[in-house]
Amino acid sequence: MGIRDRPIAPGSPWQNGFAERLIGSIRRECVDHMVVLGEAHLRRILTRYSAYYNELRTHRSLDKDAPIHRAMVLVSGQSGRPTAGVTWSTNNICNLIWKSSDRRIAPERIFVAPHAPGLSVDNLSNAEALRDLEKAYREIWCQTRASVDVARKMFQAYEAFIFRPIEAEMLPAIKSLGDHAACVARLRRIMEDPQQLLSNCVADYIIDELHRCNHQPEDVQIPGFTNVDY
Repeated sequence: MGIRDRPIAPGSPWQNGFAERLIGSIRRECVDHMVVLGEAHLRRILTRYSAYYNELRTHRSLDKDAPIHRAMVLVSGQSGRPTAGVTWSTNNICNLIWKSSDRRIAPERIFVAPHAPGLSVDNLSNAEALRDLEKAYREIWCQTRASVDVARKMFQAYEAFIFRPIEAEMLPAIKSLGDHAACVARLRRIMEDPQQLLSNCVADYIIDELHRCNHQPEDVQIPGFTNVDY
């Protein structure tokens, strides 16, 4: 994808301050206080520290708040069919993000913006393009959120809208990796509903399995792909 390492000069941590600060925090607050027994053990330790760092640890730069409570999530661009993926119940990415945070990200901070510019892998190596795209995303998110906050302040005496995350419409449960009948039944229902992304036929099952496997993608078994040769 055109991504290359750009090592900093020896003995010059200020050239990459954010990374150096994170590495220092991990050492001071985590690994310096325990004995690591191997790679798998270290992965478990760092996974738990990452959850602590983002969900519980306060940060002075955030007015002593935790980052996850301030997450700004924008699911942008067209997904799949032009008529699909514009709501929580039809866009599996919303539920993937929400559940991967163990439901700690407030659902009302996850917006679907089908008309926003999409992220292209061609831009990943272009720092200026990424900055412009981030600015556009932040403006869309903040303007949308502002309209919500204005309504809450202007109309406090009236009944409020309470957002509740709605997952995909009830589909036949997949009982096992080889449950072919359920998978085909799901596919038919999804294909006949133009609002649904085609991936929604198994997305909820995969998202739940990913959560069950402690967010380790290599451990997730996917109907139609796992143990199938193409």
